Parts: sequence; C-alpha cells; structure tokens
Amino acid sequence: MRNNYENELVEIISAFHKNGILDKLIVIGSWATYFYKYIFENFQPTIRTTDLDFYLPEIKSMTAKEKVGTALQPLNYDHVIDTLTNKSRFISPQGFEIEFLTKLRRDNHSVIRIDGLGVYVETLSNL
Repeated sequence: MRNNYENELVEIISAFHKNGILDKLIVIGSWATYFYKYIFENFQPTIRTTDLDFYLPEIKSMTAKEKVGTALQPLNYDHVIDTLTNKSRFISPQGFEIEFLTKLRRDNHSVIRIDGLGVYVETLSNL
C-alpha cells in the first residue's frame, strides 16, 4: 500500500511523462530508492523526506511540450521562487516539495534559469 507522498510521486512522474518533461530529468535523493523495490527483490525503501529532487543532466536547449508549472497545475502545486536565491520549488497542498538541481557550471552561478521548463535550477558542485 502506498502512502500519500508515494501517490504524489506517481502523479508527478505521470504528469512529467505526459508533458514531455520526464525524459529530461533523473530522480535523485532518497526518493530514488522508491524505485529500487521494482529492481531489487525484497527491498523496502525507508523514505523520510517530503522533498523530491530532480537532476537535470543537460540544460542546453532544454524544451518540453509544457513548462513544469503547467504540467503540475492539475495536481494543485504552487510555484514558489525564493526571493533571495531565485531557486524554484513546487509545493503541493500536502507539503510535498519538488526541487530541480544541476551540476555547477564554469560561471559558478548558484541558480540557472531554464526557460524551456520555466524553472530556476539550483547548481551544486557535488552531484
């Protein structure tokens, strides 16, 4: 039996697939272990976080049928942009958060805007 956040994960993955976003992202962090149970026999994930991290391996010329915010509208996610960093997060009414990450670039900007997806992506040196 799935908990509410697992249901949200499945809805997010479906929405991103339907809108041509999913093939540009990789689920990372603790929520990636959710999928291990489909790969490894008897694996039971112990996920304790309420944030889902997506890694964008290639950000050049990234486009999709719909922007992330549009894809998440039917799921009632709010697009929140941190006023200090410009980093994008999407938050559900139940408090589940979606964040986008990519590797640090030569210009060392901590946040990069991805126009094709309509998000500001946080850059990290250790991904």
